[in-house]
Amino acid sequence: MTNCLTFAWRIWRYSRKDNYLSFRISHHGKLPHFVVEFEMRDGSLIRREFVPVHPVKYRFLPPFSFAGMEVITVYRRESVEVFIS
Repeated sequence: MTNCLTFAWRIWRYSRKDNYLSFRISHHGKLPHFVVEFEMRDGSLIRREFVPVHPVKYRFLPPFSFAGMEVITVYRRESVEVFIS
């Protein structure tokens, strides 16, 4: 049982220097949600985050630690051709 901040901090701390620790507003309240993003040499972006298995909505304070799973999302850079006529 952990939370997204400790999960992201552990990964970011022991990773390369060009990786990013970023945050966004959580979907389940107005608190931050932390993620780690890795930029690969081919331009793709890998995003790792820890999300709850059973999220609890509309609480005053969310639980400090929760059972969750790691979600990995890969964004690939592709060339886009724009034709202006």
